Amino acid sequence: MRNIQVVALGILLLWGCDKEQLAGAPEGNSTGSNSASSGSINGNESTAGIDAGTGISVWHWGSESNAYGINNVVADPAKTNSMVEQYKKYNVRRLYGGYAKMPGYLKSTIASWNKRMKKEGITSIYLIGDAQWIYPENRAAMLKEITDYYISFNKSVDDSSKMQGLHVDIEPHQLDEWSTATAQRKRELLMLLKDTYRDIKNHLLSNDIKENQLTADIPVWFDSITAIGWTSETDRNAWFTDAGRYVNGFTLMAYEVKSVDTIVDRTSWERTNFPGKIEVGLNIGDLGTIWSSKTEFLNALSSIQTQTKQAVALHSFAEFLKV
Repeated sequence: MRNIQVVALGILLLWGCDKEQLAGAPEGNSTGSNSASSGSINGNESTAGIDAGTGISVWHWGSESNAYGINNVVADPAKTNSMVEQYKKYNVRRLYGGYAKMPGYLKSTIASWNKRMKKEGITSIYLIGDAQWIYPENRAAMLKEITDYYISFNKSVDDSSKMQGLHVDIEPHQLDEWSTATAQRKRELLMLLKDTYRDIKNHLLSNDIKENQLTADIPVWFDSITAIGWTSETDRNAWFTDAGRYVNGFTLMAYEVKSVDTIVDRTSWERTNFPGKIEVGLNIGDLGTIWSSKTEFLNALSSIQTQTKQAVALHSFAEFLKV
């Protein structure tokens, strides 16, 4: 979907692929960036059709150029108040915050932000990831980053200021090798991904981070035998079962898919068979190609939630507010 941000102010758009385009694999890597914006929040849309109790999840990345990037909001009380109103407007209940290294050098600011989110009934979750982490030689650096900016932060603040979970965005299909990899190699890369989930979960447990959930995002086509190179349905099923030992849930990135009915169909296997929680995510970056307007986009989220009776997610909130 993209190369993950490694600095506090970086933002990247999540990408996915339509299964029908993936008899072998997604083509290449897609990286997005935000154009400058400093205007007021646009539109009169609402998520009136979204179940108010369940609400939606949002990926909220930071950005150098987008005024709504989370890094441009958390340290400014007025912007924080304004953003809380936007979260309420769109029934946001789970916030995947792309804080990058801010919990290290703006600890009190992030602590205050988390406390505010908890007061507003919004679960503040740390969003982090890098496709390169699936390679064993990079795991030590991965665990150090999780320690420095998640574990250490949570251990240094009171319960009301903690981040309430870790959401990892680790996408092997964004690696340079994916576009030319054999089916066997793609399967191997997903095995490495599962091992990465395992190492993160074990690291959290070994540091007494037991109460927080670990979740991740994956594209809707990881269940495809041909796209991944699973040797059989049993092989595919075993991967998801094993992954469920480490991650509590997946967000399925239903990007570049042209209809709600197709999205519901393409996510049915995971929603039926994965042992953990499943939510379906849409990308505002598909506006103008898949969705004709923000209203249609929001209506699609609402319809997906109604049909699946499960949570939905929106990527990316900073970009959503800008357009």
